[in-house]
Amino acid sequence: MATKNRLKIGIDTKTNEDIFLKEGNLLIVGKEGATKKDTIVYPILNQMISQKDVGITIFDHTGLVSKVAYAIAKKNRRKISYVDPMLRRVKFNPLRGNEDDVISNFVNFFCSYNMESPRFFIDTGSRLLTYSIKVLKTTMGQNATLLDLQKFLENIKGFGRHMVALFSRVSSSDPMTIQEQELITSWFLQDYFNDKSKVYEYTSGVRAFLMDLLSNKAIAKMFNTSEEGEFLELDFKKHIENKEVVIVNTNPADLGGAYSKIQTLIALHLQNVILHETKPVPHMLYFKELLHLRPLFSDLFQASSFDHTFSMIAEMQNGFHYEYLHYEYKNGSFISSFPNVVIMPGTVMKEEFRNTIFSRREVEIMEDADADMDQHEFYYRMIDSCAKGYTVSGAAKGALLPAEESEFLQKRIKRYTREFENQKRFSGGAVSTF
Repeated sequence: MATKNRLKIGIDTKTNEDIFLKEGNLLIVGKEGATKKDTIVYPILNQMISQKDVGITIFDHTGLVSKVAYAIAKKNRRKISYVDPMLRRVKFNPLRGNEDDVISNFVNFFCSYNMESPRFFIDTGSRLLTYSIKVLKTTMGQNATLLDLQKFLENIKGFGRHMVALFSRVSSSDPMTIQEQELITSWFLQDYFNDKSKVYEYTSGVRAFLMDLLSNKAIAKMFNTSEEGEFLELDFKKHIENKEVVIVNTNPADLGGAYSKIQTLIALHLQNVILHETKPVPHMLYFKELLHLRPLFSDLFQASSFDHTFSMIAEMQNGFHYEYLHYEYKNGSFISSFPNVVIMPGTVMKEEFRNTIFSRREVEIMEDADADMDQHEFYYRMIDSCAKGYTVSGAAKGALLPAEESEFLQKRIKRYTREFENQKRFSGGAVSTF
């Protein structure tokens, strides 16, 4: 793990010895419920946040984990950036950064949410996004926003044609750049903005996708980084260097179906920072639900297998998701990216899958555990990277928070919940830094 101190997950029920995570990521598999939170999630977050020499970013969509993490961070006097589009004072621009990274992120982002569409429409939409971002990045630099992209795609008040004209006049001495400029300019004027062409109609999915993302006023305000006022720009390079606690809460009750898209965009920005950092600073990640982030984060999964300056702890709501991702990553990269696995009682898996992934002894432990486990017990399996192929597994009892500490946190959570609700009443929608 990217930690100075090892993380304790529980006590082995057979040997009565403390169980610490091996180096690498942790996957927690089990249905949603208080038992999982109290048994494994909250105790681990408490240990992670208590280590002040390591930053952590938490992605949540329930509001519950966010508030607990916030209370723990406040107790430990950590610097916190609490990101919630329904609160105020922070901005995020997914078009800011290296052009190639921005294009790759946004095209993959669009494709991942439109996988059921015919290949022709996905390819045409991807081309439109690629060319549009190139035009805006060339003409507006780092100031281009998603709102500008929307205006460009819909050619509001001629904005699209105007930006293409500016793009066509940008001088360059590089023959490849000149050729690309001519190609993109021609494509927009002869195809996309040409009323006689069908390209505009074929790419309606891109505009609908963006409109869905920006339809919530709070979200649109968060992405409008050109607006005047006192705002903090979400900047993971800075957050990681400062070893901050960053909490991203995107609650579907407030944001509707766009909640996962916002979380994905922010996580993609974080992934770029982590993977491109020349002098890595230890950082930890927590994902409340891993499934909807795939397949966009395969690079992060694979990198974490050998680069332990950062590490992930992620939840997955049922065993069928675990099986799904195992077979999606046929080369085994997903399983190898999470050498530490915790499986909660009552987790349903197909027998064939369980017998394929786990040893006979492990299956016996899991089957016994499912039948006989107490409320705060679970099955664990850990692969030791230092001793290749060596696996430690068994049943364990969770390292619960002490009663006094748990009671203290609950009181603080109630207090912070009231504060957040008051902020919502007066906010236009953005992000808060405390």
